[in-house]
Amino acid sequence: MVGLGNDKLRSLLGSRLSKDLLYTFSAQLFVMLSVFAVNKLVSMGQTVESFSEYSLIRKNSVLFASLFSLGLGESLVHFYAYQQGRRSGRLVLGVLFRESIRLMLCSFLLFFSLFVALRAPLSTMLFDDVEAWQQLGLVYLFAIGTCVYSLANSYYLGVGDFKKASLVQVGVNSIYLVVAVFFSDSVAMLFTLWSVITIAPLAAIIVLALRRYPKCTEARMTNLKGLMRKRMLFYGTTRMGSNLVIYGMDVLPLVMILHMYGQRDVSLFSVAITVLLMITPLFSFTSSLFLQRVSLMRAAGNYSSIARLIRWASIPFISIALAGGLFLYCFSDWVIRLLYTQEFLGATSLVAITSLALLPKAFFLLLRSPIDAFSDRPYVLGILLVSLLFYAVLLWQSSSLEGCAWAYVWENVAMMVLTIVTWRMLLLRRMRETKVVQSAGDKNE
Repeated sequence: MVGLGNDKLRSLLGSRLSKDLLYTFSAQLFVMLSVFAVNKLVSMGQTVESFSEYSLIRKNSVLFASLFSLGLGESLVHFYAYQQGRRSGRLVLGVLFRESIRLMLCSFLLFFSLFVALRAPLSTMLFDDVEAWQQLGLVYLFAIGTCVYSLANSYYLGVGDFKKASLVQVGVNSIYLVVAVFFSDSVAMLFTLWSVITIAPLAAIIVLALRRYPKCTEARMTNLKGLMRKRMLFYGTTRMGSNLVIYGMDVLPLVMILHMYGQRDVSLFSVAITVLLMITPLFSFTSSLFLQRVSLMRAAGNYSSIARLIRWASIPFISIALAGGLFLYCFSDWVIRLLYTQEFLGATSLVAITSLALLPKAFFLLLRSPIDAFSDRPYVLGILLVSLLFYAVLLWQSSSLEGCAWAYVWENVAMMVLTIVTWRMLLLRRMRETKVVQSAGDKNE
């Protein structure tokens, strides 16, 4: 198999892994703190009504950015690392990068046409106002900025430069924070400046990165372009589907509880889930690192090292999940008083129950990216769809809010079991295939 030597690869990964983890964790910590600070500044500068407008624009921008990007950020990280592991030339890497940009530009144009053609129904659906065209324009503009940010960040992740990827994250969120300090009283100015100020330097980074790769002018490379485009689009859209299903898992219980019980119970259940989700970034920050690392190691056929990496990573994941879950279970009352008001103390028992889902959720977040790195097939999407269906059935049969909380726990347990089974199946299959190839090579010698 063509690829990096195992000894050389093991040495490279071992020397850089700790630094890359430090860069990634530090950047994610800064992002979390800056998000809290921006929300605090905007809430101080806005009325309750205008803050809801800010929240709607930001949440809808994130959703549409996921659609605009077609999952090409994850696709670029995976294929770039994989092709590097196979020691592909700069021409192939340049094709990957250029095709990512072309696909994303086509997506921008397509969705711009849809926004213009469907502006009235979109305005009504998103903002309950048929003439909320300015807000719709801000959603589109900020979604574009988010996509450009994702592309620049994914390029550095793909080449394995986690230091520069972290600097991009810190830089963009610093811009958000500085703009919020001076313009927190104007929602329109916030999103306009955030978009314009970030798009310009990020676009410059992308253009400068493109100049590192030779242009593909040979006719024989046409087939390669088409193949790369199809693989990246398939890989990206299925991973985008996974993100949308995860978003649906957050929305589904709230909608069903609203119809079954009422608005107050929706608020209580939302508190229980939100408290748990405040801890999950401690697990999800490694997703991009695992996607890049495992893709690189898979290209070299170094499956035993992949297994060791995941076993090593499982120790802090399990430790943090057990500690966090135990803390929430024992001090749910205090946590609610700290983060909310006494009016939400009715969610105390729900927080205690949902805290049991932290450990299975940690296993899913640990193995999701390695599974995506192992195959172009959307195994994770399949796991999520089965879990979502199971969750819907459990919610439908629940007769109380506590029953809905237990449905959340069992849904995460099912997701963990399916994820572990899928991971073991893929890992063992790849290791058997490698042994067969090595045995055939020994016989030929």
